[in-house]
Amino acid sequence: MTNSIDIKPNVGMYRVLKHIKYSPWFALAEFVDNSLQSFLAKNGKYGITRDVCEVEITYEPNENYLTITDNAYGISENEHQRAFTAGIPPSNRTGLSEFGVGMKSAGIWFSPNWTVKTQAIESEKEYEFVFDLDQIVENNGSIEPLIGSATAKKGYTEINLTNLNHRIKGRTLSKIKDHLRSIYRCFIREKKLKLTFNGEELIPSDPMILKAVSAFEDEDKEEKEWKKLINFEISNGCKVRGFVAIRERGSFSLAGLSLFRRNRLIVGSDEEKFKPKEIFGTPNSFTSLRVFGEIHLEGMEVSHTKDQFNFGEYEEEFIDLLKEQMDSKPKQIIRQAEKYRAKSIEEKAVKSLVSMTKKATQGLRSEVQNVAASSFQEKRPETFIEKVSDIVNPSKEEKFAGISKTVTENKSIESKKLSLSLEEDSNFEFKIAGIQWNITVGLTDENEKALYSVEFMDKESAKPQSKEKNTRIVINKNHSLLLKFCNNSKEALGVLISLILTLSTTELILVASGHSYARLIRKSFNELIDKVIKGIE
Repeated sequence: MTNSIDIKPNVGMYRVLKHIKYSPWFALAEFVDNSLQSFLAKNGKYGITRDVCEVEITYEPNENYLTITDNAYGISENEHQRAFTAGIPPSNRTGLSEFGVGMKSAGIWFSPNWTVKTQAIESEKEYEFVFDLDQIVENNGSIEPLIGSATAKKGYTEINLTNLNHRIKGRTLSKIKDHLRSIYRCFIREKKLKLTFNGEELIPSDPMILKAVSAFEDEDKEEKEWKKLINFEISNGCKVRGFVAIRERGSFSLAGLSLFRRNRLIVGSDEEKFKPKEIFGTPNSFTSLRVFGEIHLEGMEVSHTKDQFNFGEYEEEFIDLLKEQMDSKPKQIIRQAEKYRAKSIEEKAVKSLVSMTKKATQGLRSEVQNVAASSFQEKRPETFIEKVSDIVNPSKEEKFAGISKTVTENKSIESKKLSLSLEEDSNFEFKIAGIQWNITVGLTDENEKALYSVEFMDKESAKPQSKEKNTRIVINKNHSLLLKFCNNSKEALGVLISLILTLSTTELILVASGHSYARLIRKSFNELIDKVIKGIE
């Protein structure tokens, strides 16, 4: 009996497989699917039970090769023909291996040359199949394996792909890891799969679910966890179950739905979530910011690349029924997401706010003196010194970032120790008419009404006769403008910081130049901005 495999009738199909539209993570998922399905089907047979299916993926960028190794009991001899012949599905199609093209299509998509080493748990032989399409065509579709003796590593499969068609580099490496941990999160959570990439174990991270009172008046005001179970059936017999919830911390990129079949993600991995507009509305809606969920569909066909559901005429029905359950009482998820507002700016947004403020002040350092000089009038008003003091009305108690300092005569306010301090890096200065203006920028945690303020940092600076004015621009990071429109938008934060620093610096220059009413711009802006926000919500 020969051990060669004849795939001649299907050789033509292999040339087409190279051009399949794959994402690298879904191509890798084909190998993981095979390993996991083999493990689940064979674990406990042959008198051996292993705790978990271990799949190790190794990528060597310098040599440009990929290796996928598992402990999934190996490919049995009676499975060899089917394993290497495209289009022959397994006898049982209810698992993760379904179409009979996964390993072949992913292998050819990645590389023209790849090998498979395997030893079945019940065999004493180790087989090595070399897949070189040109060589296979030359041999009339025949693959002859190399056969070795038993090894200590028994019951495994190792796939080596060399000379990759698609190099993995840069951001793609981290994206592959993020997508794979997302695709197999159910199996990883259940400790059925241990998946590693270049030695890093891929463990999914689940977002915190919002705990809050209802944001609309017709509901009770007890704090609740905003998570809701989903369970319905589509008219084609597809059963839909899972959950939807509201993220405690919003994220436009990570919010959205993930759709599974047989516990394996099909649509909505990592940052490519399923967000039908009928449910999520516009991309910048609060639903798009906070709602997420895991939805399992059993009985719906998928594409042969297992990255799309073939909804056909049933997609509209699926979305309508899902939306109806998501926003039905109790716990109207969509309505709560749209009405709820965070009470404090999120940590990621604070970091962006700090970073952008520092960059903006660095830009001001080189330009502000020129602007100040051109704005200054040659003849100052007689009351210039007095008008300078009008920039602020310092109180006896200065509060900044939750720390209260008593202002004493001739004593500067000490540097504030903020959790994310700006003063050391965010400062600039200018000089007008012999008066030195030293400006620092900081953030306040206090629930002040104003978006920003401008104030003296010590009593000496407030004196009309002082020749050095230590002032600060204070940005209220918990203002409603930041919370509602900038909390999860780096671009919006950048625009807002530019606006605040431009307005406040202009005010300082104008006051220093003798325009005593310049501060009214700030006063009016702070009063009007809340009204504007309410008008556009």
